[in-house]
Amino acid sequence: MYNKLSLLKTNKGFTLDYAIRAGVCLPHVGVGITNDGVESLNLYKELYDKIVDGWHGFKPEQMHVSNMNAGDLKPFSISQDIINKYVKSTRVRAGRSISGCSLPAFTNAEDRKQVEDYLIAAFATLEGDLKGT
Repeated sequence: MYNKLSLLKTNKGFTLDYAIRAGVCLPHVGVGITNDGVESLNLYKELYDKIVDGWHGFKPEQMHVSNMNAGDLKPFSISQDIINKYVKSTRVRAGRSISGCSLPAFTNAEDRKQVEDYLIAAFATLEGDLKGT
């Protein structure tokens, strides 16, 4: 598979060697492969589909369903005392995927500037206590 996929690269130059670089150079961090967005996921589909299936149990033929309706969120049924007893800290991870911009693993100054411009425009639309200065 490597011999076949290593000959391919995305329009921005992302290669299989770059994808596996983190896993080869830093195997102890637990990140074995990265991608730069939809194009690389499709280009190296034969590999990424197996990884996504193995890690998340999500099959290539399945369709992801998003539900952005906040009203459908259900509160914890666990008491606050139990949560406080066992949970010492937590974190929220936010990811982004903007069509045409590489993901951080392969981003360049042009992509970062484009993301900044998108964010500035989006934040400018906020009102009330969300409006910044």
